[in-house]
Amino acid sequence: MKNRTMKQKITIAFGAVVICFFVTVGALFYGMVNISTRYTQFYKNSHEAIVRVDKVKIYMLATIQNLTQAMIDDDPTATKTYLSNVDSYRDGLAENAGWFMERYNGDMTLVNQFHTQLQVTSEVTNKILEYLSTGSDRAKEQARLTFIDEFDPEVSKLEGILDQFSDQVTDLVGNDYNSSMKTRTILFIVGIIIVIVALILTVIMATILIRSVVEPVKQLQEAMEKMRRGNMDIDIEYKAEDELGRLSDDLRSVAAFLNAVVADETNILTEMSRRPDMTLAVLPVATCPATSAAALRSSSA
Repeated sequence: MKNRTMKQKITIAFGAVVICFFVTVGALFYGMVNISTRYTQFYKNSHEAIVRVDKVKIYMLATIQNLTQAMIDDDPTATKTYLSNVDSYRDGLAENAGWFMERYNGDMTLVNQFHTQLQVTSEVTNKILEYLSTGSDRAKEQARLTFIDEFDPEVSKLEGILDQFSDQVTDLVGNDYNSSMKTRTILFIVGIIIVIVALILTVIMATILIRSVVEPVKQLQEAMEKMRRGNMDIDIEYKAEDELGRLSDDLRSVAAFLNAVVADETNILTEMSRRPDMTLAVLPVATCPATSAAALRSSSA
């Protein structure tokens, strides 16, 4: 820093602050993008999966309820209505279950198990629907037996897989939330650290910059005060390649030149005091008339 120009010193100090500023902005921008990505992933994947799971449960429950009503209701018209509702709810169930196979971005193990179990349950449901579509009491009784012996166990397996998947998605959402909060905390801490570092660097650079200006200016001021009083024996310790360093060199050169001039005049005046017959024609040799006049007055006194 000492041998750099004032422009370079100021540029370095300002650059350090600007770099810290951009590092802080970059860290915050990265955190915002990271959190935004996680939120988008949560909304399009985890949140949608939770909604779809709830819809699947609703359609399953509605299918079971209408299937049960169709088996116990003796009114043929009502039975047809219940069976129509069963087909409608099964379509909704298949649509929501198909979303997991096509768009879910996560562990597909339970999804594949659910899809396989859903096909098995659908086959048993088709068997029950065939019995109920005949409308006879014997067929309804066969449908009830199939419902108890085959449909109910398969539905229980389906519900178990669905509950496991729901817990898995819930855990995934919790992990995403905790990760986002962790990222936010880390960014907050990093931001505080960067601000503190930037403040420390600013203080250090400002101190160095002030010292690099104030100290040499103080030495120059003291040296010029000595020269004003006629004392050319100055000592400027500051040496550098900057503007103030060159000014110090110039002032030392001027002081050395003036010391040489005063020494020459002193020698001339001393010689004149020893040789009274020496004419004043030699006085123009002095290069500083004011100093020569002062010396003459001192000699005559």
